[in-house]
Parts: sequence; C-alpha cells; structure tokens
Amino acid sequence: MSITIKRYTEGESEKIWENLVLSSPQGTIFHTRRFLSYHPEGRFTDHSLLFFDGGKLLAVFPAAEVPEETGSRILKSHPGASYGGIVTYNNLQTGDCIELTEALVSYASRQGFKSIEFRATERIFHRCPAEQMEYALLRSGFLRAYEEVGTYFDLEDHWSRSDDEIIMAISEKPRRSIRRGLEHGLQFRLLSEKETRDIHALITKNLTKHGASPTHSEEELMRLASLFPTRVRSFGNFDGTALISGFVLFEINPGKWHIFYAAMDYEYSKLYPLHLGLYQLLCWARNNRYKYLNYGISTEDRGRVINSGLLKFKESFGGNAVIRTYWTKQL
Repeated sequence: MSITIKRYTEGESEKIWENLVLSSPQGTIFHTRRFLSYHPEGRFTDHSLLFFDGGKLLAVFPAAEVPEETGSRILKSHPGASYGGIVTYNNLQTGDCIELTEALVSYASRQGFKSIEFRATERIFHRCPAEQMEYALLRSGFLRAYEEVGTYFDLEDHWSRSDDEIIMAISEKPRRSIRRGLEHGLQFRLLSEKETRDIHALITKNLTKHGASPTHSEEELMRLASLFPTRVRSFGNFDGTALISGFVLFEINPGKWHIFYAAMDYEYSKLYPLHLGLYQLLCWARNNRYKYLNYGISTEDRGRVINSGLLKFKESFGGNAVIRTYWTKQL
C-alpha cells in the first residue's frame, strides 16, 4: 500500500469525506463536515486530512492547528467537536491501520507540529466492533493521556418492556422521585424552536452557578438543530405553561443518543423534573427502538476527579460505565 495524504479543501472533498464517515466503524455526527461547518469562519485553522491509496480514500482525520504561547503548534482532532481521530472505511485491516497512523505521524512531523491529540469515539458509538485503529495507535507510539468515565443505558433488552418495567430498572430512590413528578402531572414533550431557545437560557443559568458556560451559544445550537433536524432534539417538562426542565440530545450514530445538556428551574426542584425527564427519555428511546442513551461523563480534571454524586445519580438510572480516551503523540 502506498499512502498519500491531502489536506481537506471545502467543496472539492466534502462529498467523499461524508460518504466515508457515514459508512465507517468509528465515524459519528461529530466527524462530518456538515457538523464542523456550524463553527463561524475563522474560529479554527482547519488542517483536516484525507488518506489515499492510489485513487481510493482509506481514511479521514478531522483536525485543526492549535497554537501555543511558545509558538509551537498542536494538530488536534478536532477542537470544535466532542470526538476526533482517524476514521477509516469499513473492514480496513490492522496492518493498513498501522501504516495509516505511521503516515499521520510522519506527515505531522514534517509539517512542524509539536504533537497530535484527539479524543476517541467511545466504543458504544461505533457502528460495529472495530479496534484495529486502537492497536495501530499503540504500535505507533500514541499514549492514553487520560481517560474519563461516562454512563450509558443499554435499551435493546427493554424494547418489548412496558413503562412500568422500565421504571423497575431504576433504583428505588429515584423511582420515588419519578412517581412524584408523574403524580403532579408534569407534561413532557419535544420542544419548539422558541422553547429550545428558552431551554438554552436555563442551561446557561444552571452552568453559571458552577462557574461554567454552555459549549454552544444559543445561535450555534439553533444552527445545529437546523442542520440536523432529526439528530439534534430538545425535550422539556412543563408545569402548566412553565418550562421547568429540559434536555438537548444528539444522535451520535443511528439509534445511539447522547444527552449533551440537562437543566432545570430550581424553583421546581421538589417536583424532581430531571428525574422524571430522564425516565421519560428512556421510554421515548425504548418506543423508537434506539439502542443506547448515553448520560455523559462524571469526571473532572482530565479524569482525575470523580464527581461521586453525579456518577451515583446516573448509575441509579440503570447506567453502566463507558470509557472515553484522550490520545496524544509527542513528535
């Protein structure tokens, strides 16, 4: 195999890029050019790469140049997305994956980058089991810089189960909270465009209490919703006409959803709208025969600190652990 590497050019490479991502084992919504295009022009210096063997596209690497104060540059995949890394066409053999990673290292070194960095796609979001690339990364000297622990619910065994059976998969304490919300008559539904803007304001208010801010501005979230009308969804719980909690979900791959944001109005905390909403999301996902609902990570400081309360809450909703790995290679 003779690998050549070309930089991505907008328009010229977009179609073949998208086709490969949508059929690859590791590719997700975050690897598509459609997703990456939501960022304002000039936010990143794009340095995405395509790997060819002759005229055949083998893999893509969404990436951007990240400058450091020292003047050095990092090739990061991708600073504007949750996941990055090399995305290959289906059934690429292990030896070919090793050649790909070695070609990437050689290219980045010639271009004067200090390092290569990316957060890999969690295994639950792969279209099929395919760990050739992980082995190739280790063979090429990449290191696991850190790992974070997330929590997900496997829905496949629950497709034929009733709402009452779903609730029994949840621990006793949150079950009591869910029933309180149900008894109060909170209404759960898909949000309109205006209500999605309202929930973004509530997300911002919640995060500000903890000295943080949303990953997406209101306009960026609305743009993503318009780019992916069936894959970016917002849901909320209402007490009468008052929106008291909400969730923003991304479909990472078909049937595999991730809760990107969850927020509530703390004036209504005694109604437990987050508990109820999470249970209702599980029922919604079950009704649609989706495979996974990912609750997100519960670690901080690059995985060194566990938010024990948050992790316990997620695991009490029938969750199991999934590891998210950040890879680096010093050049």
